[in-house]
Formats: sequence, structure tokens, C-alpha cells
Amino acid sequence: MRDLTEGPLLRAIVSGTWMDPETGRPLACPIRAIKVAESLDGADADLIVSLDLGDCIAVVADGATWSALGRRVCCNLRRAATIDAVVLREPHADAETVAVVLERCRHATGLLAVGSGVINDLCKAAAAKSGRSYRRLRDRRVDERLYDQHGFSDGRRRREDDRTGHDAEGRLS
Repeated sequence: MRDLTEGPLLRAIVSGTWMDPETGRPLACPIRAIKVAESLDGADADLIVSLDLGDCIAVVADGATWSALGRRVCCNLRRAATIDAVVLREPHADAETVAVVLERCRHATGLLAVGSGVINDLCKAAAAKSGRSYRRLRDRRVDERLYDQHGFSDGRRRREDDRTGHDAEGRLS
């Protein structure tokens, strides 16, 4: 597994010590780790624990990301923390669903969004409202498989991801 924060520039950005040349102040960076590997299976628990989510982690996913990645992550994490698995059926990025996430994660010290898009938005909003930390676990291969299964096989979603810079093989942020 390659740690992309090994180089001095990325290490400075991720640690918050890199000075923005336009403002002269440290650049605020919410990303704490970037790992690229053929698979994070088996290493995901150690990586997630290092992100300071506490000793009770809510793993939040929808049905598709739960089957593709969430279940495995929960099994691997159980040896390192107490896990609350929160699987949402057809979630929407709205205040009602944020309230559901808050209720179902009420015992958690931190939230882990498995996937991107709506799940990430919901966890980000719930974490902000509750003052808890959240992180996102994303696997590019899982994303591609799910996009293809849900009608994005024409590459439309991949091009959208490329424009936003989310094109790494796997990212844990």
C-alpha cells in the first residue's frame, strides 16, 4: 500500500503546516489520510482507527455500498472498536434523513460514511449538527461496479468524478 502523504508537499498539506501563498496562512485541509492500494481489505481497520473516530463508530451505508464494502469494513473493524451499522434504504440528502442518521448514530463517537454522494453528505451534515467527527471510506473499484449496475455504464458519472478530482484508485479521507 502506498501512502500518498509520504512526500513533503502532501505531508505538509495534510498536517496543516503548508502555507497558502495567497493568504500567507496555513491551508486548512480536512483530509487526514490518502492511501492507494489494490485492496484495503484487512488494512482498513487500522487505517480507520488511526482517524480518531473514537471507540464507537457508526458505519453508514446504503444497501448497495453495504453489500459491496460496508459489511466487510464492519467485520474488520469489530476487533478494534464497537460498531453501529446503519444501513439506509434509498436515502435522500434532506433534513428528514439527516434526523434519521442522527437518531441511529446517537451512541456513536464518530461516523464513517461508506461510499460517496448522498451517504457522504448525510454523514457530513449529521456530524456537523452533533459535533462528532466523520470520515469517508471510498473504493474506486466498488464505485465503478455500482455505477455500472445503476445505469452509469456510459461513463457519465466517471467523467463527473474526474472533473471533481475524485479519480484515485481508493481514498480514505
